[in-house]
Amino acid sequence: MVDVPEGKPPESGPLVAGVTLAVSAALALRASGMWRVWSALISLGVGCVVAALFGIYDYQRVIDAPWFGIPDLRFPGLDLAFGQEFWTLLPTFAILTLVLALKGISDNVIIQNASQRRQRAIDFRQVQGAVGANSIGMLLAGIAGTPPTMAYSSFGASLIGLTGVAARRVGFAVAAVFVVLALLPKFTALLLTVPDPVMGAYLLLLLGLYFVGGLQTATQEGLDQRKVLVIGLSFAVGIGMQHLNVVELVLGPSWGSLVGNPVVAGLIVALLLTAFIEFSGRWGKRLEVTLDDSALPAVDAFLQDVAAGMRWNEPSTMRLRSAGEEAVASLMPVSGSEGEGRSPWLRVSVRPGAGVVELEFVASVVGRENLQDRLAYLEEQPAVADPGEMSFRLLRHYASGVQHRQYYGIDVVTVRV
Repeated sequence: MVDVPEGKPPESGPLVAGVTLAVSAALALRASGMWRVWSALISLGVGCVVAALFGIYDYQRVIDAPWFGIPDLRFPGLDLAFGQEFWTLLPTFAILTLVLALKGISDNVIIQNASQRRQRAIDFRQVQGAVGANSIGMLLAGIAGTPPTMAYSSFGASLIGLTGVAARRVGFAVAAVFVVLALLPKFTALLLTVPDPVMGAYLLLLLGLYFVGGLQTATQEGLDQRKVLVIGLSFAVGIGMQHLNVVELVLGPSWGSLVGNPVVAGLIVALLLTAFIEFSGRWGKRLEVTLDDSALPAVDAFLQDVAAGMRWNEPSTMRLRSAGEEAVASLMPVSGSEGEGRSPWLRVSVRPGAGVVELEFVASVVGRENLQDRLAYLEEQPAVADPGEMSFRLLRHYASGVQHRQYYGIDVVTVRV
C-alpha cells in the first residue's frame, strides 16, 4: 500500500489506501440493496479516482489498449519425459496437491456458512463436489499453462459477505464476463491498472473477513482443549513463517519456498495434529450390521455391553441405549431409497472418555434429512404431537451433542452421551 510511482509523494499511497478502506468499510456496514451489490466496484472506483487526483494512477495503458483483440491461444505443449527433474519435483507437488485439497475443503465450508441466511449443518456432498471441480480445474489449468482458478476461491466467502449475493447463477455470469473481457483488451487493461494502494486496501478488508469466517467455522461446534491447541499452534507457525522462514534455513531454498510458505506451513501443522488426535484416540468396540429392523436389538445389546464395560449405573446405561436407539431409528432408510437392490449397512464405533461416550454411526443411506438441521428446527418449534418428529425429539433429549456429516452414499452421525 506504500508502492507509488517514482517522483510522486510517498504519503499518497497510504492516503489513497485509507480512503479506499474507509469507503469499503462504510458500504459494508451501511449499504443495502443495489448499493451493497455494487459495493466492490464502487470502492475500487472511488479509490482509483482519489489515486488519479494524487497522480499515481497510470491510465495511459488503458488509452493505448485496443478495443478488441484475440488472446494468444498457443498451446504450451506437454512434456511426458519422466526424467530426473520430474522425480525431483514429484514429492513437492504431491505435498502441494494435498495442501490445496485441504484449502479447497476449508474454502467451501466457509462459503457455505457465509451463504446461508440461518445456520445449517455443512453439506459435505457439496464439499466433495467442490474438491472434484477444483481438481479438474487445476488439471485443465496445467494443460493450458494458466494459473488455476482455485487460487482466488478464498475471496469468495468475503465477497458473499460484502455483497450479500450467493446465488450460483452469479458464478456462471462471472465466468461469461471473463470470457468477454478476454476479447476486450481495453476493459482488461482497466482492471490491471488499478493502483496497488487501492487493491491492497480492498484485499485487506477481504482477508479480514475471510479470517473471521474461518474462525467462526472452527468454533461453530464449540472449542475444547484439542481444538484450541490445533488452531493456536497452526496460526502461530504460519505467523512465524511470515517473519522468518526457518524451513529454508534447514532444507534449502527449493523445499523452503514451498513448505516454508506461511499458509502451507500452517496447514501442514493442522493436518499432522489432527491426524495424531484421530489415530492416537482410544476407540473401543465396533459393530457392523445391516440397517434394517434387526439393527435395533443388535445395537441395543452392543451399547448395553459397552456401558457394562465402563461400569455405568442404570440411568446412564438407559440414556446411552436410548440415544443409540433413536440415532439408528433416525438413520433408517426411507421407503424406496435402498437403491440398486443393495442392502444398507451400519457400522457403530465407540470412543469412551471421562464421563462421556462418543458414538459414531456410519451408514449407507440416501434421501435422509440432516439430523443437525432437524434438531435445530425442533428447538424453534413448539412441542406438537407429531409422530414423525418423536424420534428426533428423543434424540435431542438423550444426547448432549449430535453432529451429522452427509457424503455421497455415506452418512456419518456422531452422538455424545
